[in-house]
Amino acid sequence: MGFLKSLALLSIFYGSFSFANLNQDLESLVDKYHRRHSFHGNVLVKVDSAVIFEKSIGLAIEEWNVSHTKDSKFMIASLSKSFTATMVLLLEKMGKLNIEDTISNYLSLPENSLVDREKWEELKIKHLLNHTGGLVRDFRNTGGANRSVYNNVSYTLHHILSGEDIFIKKPGQDFYYSNFGYFILARLIDKVGVIPYHYQLQNMVLRPLSLQATGEYHR
Repeated sequence: MGFLKSLALLSIFYGSFSFANLNQDLESLVDKYHRRHSFHGNVLVKVDSAVIFEKSIGLAIEEWNVSHTKDSKFMIASLSKSFTATMVLLLEKMGKLNIEDTISNYLSLPENSLVDREKWEELKIKHLLNHTGGLVRDFRNTGGANRSVYNNVSYTLHHILSGEDIFIKKPGQDFYYSNFGYFILARLIDKVGVIPYHYQLQNMVLRPLSLQATGEYHR
C-alpha cells in the first residue's frame, strides 16, 4: 500500500504544485491524505542523488500501535510475480525445465480431480508466465490451510485441483490475468528446484541482488 500510494501522491503533486515549494507542498499533501485515512506509509523524493523529501506517517501495526519508520516493510503483492518469473527462467537456464513444456510434465493431477484433463495436458509453463493459460483469476478454497502449516503450497494446490475445475478458457488463446497461475509456478519451483520456494528465492534472487530487506511472507 505504501509504495503504490506514494506513487499516486507524487503523480498528484506534479499536476498541482510548483517545484519551488516542493518540500512544503509534499508535507501538506501527505498530511492531508493521512488525515483522510487514505495513506499510511513512507514517502521518499529524490532529485538525482539528493533527498528532497522524506516522511514516515501512520501506523505499521494498528493492533500494537506501532508507527511506520523508514525501515518499515510492506507487502508488494503481485510485484512478487517478477521474482517468481525470474526463478522459473533461471531454472530453465540451469536445464531443469523448459518453458515450452506442458505443466503436466512436472505436476500431476490428483486421481479424482475435477480439472479438465485435456486442457491440463495443453497448459504450458509459458502460458502461466504470460497469463494465457485460460485459468481462473483466483482460487477459492484452500482446504483449511492455516498459519500452523509452514509451507502449504503442495497441500493447497493438491486440494484445489481435487475440488474444482480451474479453466475458463482453452490454454494459449487469450490473455486473462491469473494469480492462480503463479501459484502453480510456485509449486513448480518447489518441485523442480527440490528445495522450498523461499530458499530458492533467497539463493537465486535476493542474495545476488543484495535485497536484504526483502523476503517471503509465510502463513
